[in-house]
Amino acid sequence: MYFQKEKDIKDTFNFFVGEVKCPKLKKVCKELCNYKNFWTHIASLEHHHSFPKGLIVHTLEVTSNALHISQLYPNCDKDILITSALWHDLAKIWDYEEDSMFVDGKLVEKVFLKTSYRSRVHHVTGSTCEFTAVATKIGVKREIIQKIQHCIVSHHGNKEWGSICHPTSLEAIILHQSDMLSAMIPFHTREINK
Repeated sequence: MYFQKEKDIKDTFNFFVGEVKCPKLKKVCKELCNYKNFWTHIASLEHHHSFPKGLIVHTLEVTSNALHISQLYPNCDKDILITSALWHDLAKIWDYEEDSMFVDGKLVEKVFLKTSYRSRVHHVTGSTCEFTAVATKIGVKREIIQKIQHCIVSHHGNKEWGSICHPTSLEAIILHQSDMLSAMIPFHTREINK
């Protein structure tokens, strides 16, 4: 997904939140606006979307992919799918520390460093926990919370890729495939153009 302006990012996010029908889940999704770094952070150090604002761009690509795929499956719960897609990588904002690079006392660029005490899949459990805390506070039903938790903890698809479990629900399978599509296309494009 290509964005020319920051307004495009906000408008796309607001559109996706507007697609959520359940008022409580809509409120949960709006809470993402309160995580300042979610809008500016990278999605990874060297794999996909490793540029400033890469995390929100990746998140919106995943959500867009998921909604398009869901049109093929009328029994897909779009509220669960959209909420899961918007929250699936939030905790990456704590996986990397932002630092400043100076040359001759002048700021050259902002750089990101991996936070040493984080495992490479901290964001899977971290995002699930953060979502759960917000959804519980807002009063989302436990059954709905658990469905979204499953989507988030399984979004890497395979345990060897850092997934806690394999995706088993329709929404979890769509989220996993949507995440892979967003993550792999920039990676392969970069490799092809070398």
